Amino acid sequence: MVKPEGYPVSAEERARQTLDKMARALAEAVVAVNPENSGAGPLEIFPEPGERRADTEFSLPSEQVTAFREAMAKLGIGRETNLTATEAGIRNGYVAIIEGGQAHKMVAEINVVLSDKTTRPSAIIIAATPERPIPPLETDKAKEREVTARVLGVDADSVGPTEYDVAQTIVYTRVPGMKPQPVSVLRFGYDMEGRVQTDSETGQLKRLGTVDYIIPIHLLRVDREYADANNPKQYKTLGPSRLMKVVNGFIDKLPGSEQRDIGFVTSATYQPSRETDAVRTMLEIERESGSRNIGVITYGTIELADVKGEHPTQPALGQLAGEAHKAAVEVSALRDLLNQESSGQ
Repeated sequence: MVKPEGYPVSAEERARQTLDKMARALAEAVVAVNPENSGAGPLEIFPEPGERRADTEFSLPSEQVTAFREAMAKLGIGRETNLTATEAGIRNGYVAIIEGGQAHKMVAEINVVLSDKTTRPSAIIIAATPERPIPPLETDKAKEREVTARVLGVDADSVGPTEYDVAQTIVYTRVPGMKPQPVSVLRFGYDMEGRVQTDSETGQLKRLGTVDYIIPIHLLRVDREYADANNPKQYKTLGPSRLMKVVNGFIDKLPGSEQRDIGFVTSATYQPSRETDAVRTMLEIERESGSRNIGVITYGTIELADVKGEHPTQPALGQLAGEAHKAAVEVSALRDLLNQESSGQ
């Protein structure tokens, strides 16, 4: 097998590549923001984000703004353009994971996957939860129901009650070339640790049809486990790393599984954390005597604005600074993880 340029020979090598890329971009951001103290650590320079990232207080002289934005775009944060599977070093025939969330984000993720004519997926899995309701108009401060209705081309009252329902509607109405088939519930299930079984139909994974009669498209139900039924805010769910592990278990049951990469599709804003999740999962799979290349595919601000029918906007400086702080935390966690791997812990 000939590996594409930049393809890691091991999970540890991918982790080191990711760490180096993120650390260099953060160092560049520090220089842009504080050139007189360029040796400072990013956690010293960038504030911890507030409850709403856009509300984080941060300001810069106008002549430093462009360099700061360019450095952050190298991390993915605030980047205008998409990062496709081809650009992320993912091989043809990969399995795409569409990260659930609001409708416009899921549509943008699907668009990035299907717009890449060079590197095509062999399957698409949309992960969404039935546990997150779409708020009614009267209490919807974020206007999610209104935006979802616009994205789906329906009136607000016709929007499905949950994220899972909306994801299914997106498959049938917003996936180019979608060819519906009778819904097929697969013999497949998972637990909250990401362990997979294929001896019964749990309803957690179903096939809805194909794209252009070729690429199967699945809907993965992301469940939650509540420790206390009276406290709905406290629950356990997969999270990105265990979701990747679940999809790895799914791929293991497919013919030619060793040739299939995973492409985790998300917003460019989340690229640093999802890349850390990807290498963490790769290392775990490798420790279990397996191997899987996992790359991160992201949509930029232009793609998202196009889906929403809006003009592209740049994130506020405060939001960028808060995301820089979070990226620095990811870099530290990734460095610690690599040190643990090197010491055999």
